[in-house]
Amino acid sequence: VGAEPGGGDARWRAGKGDGRGSRFAIVTWGDADVMSTLSRECRMKGLPELPWYFKAWVNLKESFRRHYKREAHGGLENVVNGLGLSFEGRAHSGLVDSRNTAKIVRQMLQQGFRFQRTTRGLAPDGQGWGQRKKRRQEAGAREMAGERESAGE
Repeated sequence: VGAEPGGGDARWRAGKGDGRGSRFAIVTWGDADVMSTLSRECRMKGLPELPWYFKAWVNLKESFRRHYKREAHGGLENVVNGLGLSFEGRAHSGLVDSRNTAKIVRQMLQQGFRFQRTTRGLAPDGQGWGQRKKRRQEAGAREMAGERESAGE
């Protein structure tokens, strides 16, 4: 069973994890690292295709928005500090960003948030699926409505 467009990874949703008793999901601060950067880097270095567990992930920005009922503005460092946590290290360093992302996840879990499914992923053809397109469409509709109001329509 692999990634399901729009529904997350079936093994994770069903509580079966990786088939060896593990239940986990990749969590990212945004989509670019897994959706494009990691795949491109593997291709450039002649590495094999990404393992199945990189085919679907949780975009923490989307989960943050659902949990805190607001957008995550100002980048990872700003969000970590804004939650009263301490950002440690140099921003945009992979290991540092991973640790700081985990701080947000830990706090959300302690506050009762349940990560129930992955939010984004790669279809078998390598194209992304998930919530980003819908959010762009909503933003575009809001922008168009604002332009009509400004024009007096």
